[in-house]
Amino acid sequence: MGKNNNFPRGPDTNHLIESLVADLPNRSESKNWTLSYWSRWALAATVIGGVTWLASSQVPDLIRLPNDVWSPGFLARSGLWLGAFFVCARISFLLAIPLSKIKFARHFAALTAVGLAVTTAALAGTDGIFAEVPIELDMGKGPCGFFIALTGIIAGTFLLRSMRRAAPESASVSGAWTLAAAGCMSSFFMNLVCRHENPAHVLIWHMLPILILIILGTQLANKILTQKF
Repeated sequence: MGKNNNFPRGPDTNHLIESLVADLPNRSESKNWTLSYWSRWALAATVIGGVTWLASSQVPDLIRLPNDVWSPGFLARSGLWLGAFFVCARISFLLAIPLSKIKFARHFAALTAVGLAVTTAALAGTDGIFAEVPIELDMGKGPCGFFIALTGIIAGTFLLRSMRRAAPESASVSGAWTLAAAGCMSSFFMNLVCRHENPAHVLIWHMLPILILIILGTQLANKILTQKF
């Protein structure tokens, strides 16, 4: 006697099958999410770059292209800021994809951060940095830090909202990397026009805001990525 492979299907099973079949023509919320993610970063970069240019045109005495724009130190620092942005944004992207491998990306991010710190310190030496710290605590030298923080929050929030279409495993970790990327992008543009080129200024008013953004990103993400609308 042959085995009967036709198992009986109850009303619940039939209803589930009908629901799945009926949903097939519907557009997936995650469809084209990759394009949407990077397009939003491109839009954020365009807006931040435009605001930076507008500010430099309105107050050229406060923000302008540095005198050593073609120097190896300036080019290296600008390249590291841009590289740090792409690495952090890439990690944020991978964190939103289940089972993705990001170990190498995290190592590269750490190396980029070390490179930024070493390049900045090498411009004047540690003695110069320590001597400059009291001077840099003057709030009059900190508008760029507030610019980085504000634009980083706006751009980071904008990107986190798009990530609700993906599947981040940890909202807080994704938020930290997303706002780190936003802060690095803002620092890249500010690095192009900031008239304070000394290392202590870069550490206090360019790097410290990113650390604040990372901490804030863990809190913002828990609110944004868990919203139901």
